[in-house]
Amino acid sequence: MSAGARRLATLGRGTNHDFVARRYAGLRGLDAEPLACDTLKACAEAVLAGDAAYAVICSVHPDTPHLLTAYHKRLFLADTFISPSKPLAIVTREQIHRPHSIGVFTATLGLGDLSAWREIVVEKSGTIFDVETQLRRGAYDSALVYRDFLDRVPGYRLEMEIDSPDDAWLVLGTKRAFKGEIVAARNGLD
Repeated sequence: MSAGARRLATLGRGTNHDFVARRYAGLRGLDAEPLACDTLKACAEAVLAGDAAYAVICSVHPDTPHLLTAYHKRLFLADTFISPSKPLAIVTREQIHRPHSIGVFTATLGLGDLSAWREIVVEKSGTIFDVETQLRRGAYDSALVYRDFLDRVPGYRLEMEIDSPDDAWLVLGTKRAFKGEIVAARNGLD
């Protein structure tokens, strides 16, 4: 059995992908430590190379549609599931009393009321961690980031907590699950 036979590949370490992949691994009895990849393409390549058995990706990540079409003949949906995400929050640098700009990852754009900010900077690629990095660099006054940012980085205050959305997650592998009939959980829609 190869080293990747029981391992998941997912996007980044400490990210929402990492958080959810670890929960999924526990559910399925897979290795608890996912292979952290920098891009969704790298996740796909890890599965194809045998470094991971499956890739776990969020359906709302902006790179997901392109990945699915680019790899549609080599990677297949092996499973899908619903999971809440890491808690999110809007945070602001403490020295800014009236924030004017906010950074938001495109996949989280509709999750909070952003009407108090005059300038909304939508980051269309990367991850929420990239938004956090830009906030720390001073690219904007506030940002919609993981709630635990406040525990990890001093000098910021909480503006608003964001309820954790329930996201649809895709598990990609090299074997096709679809055999001509719809594949769905029998206990769904309860």
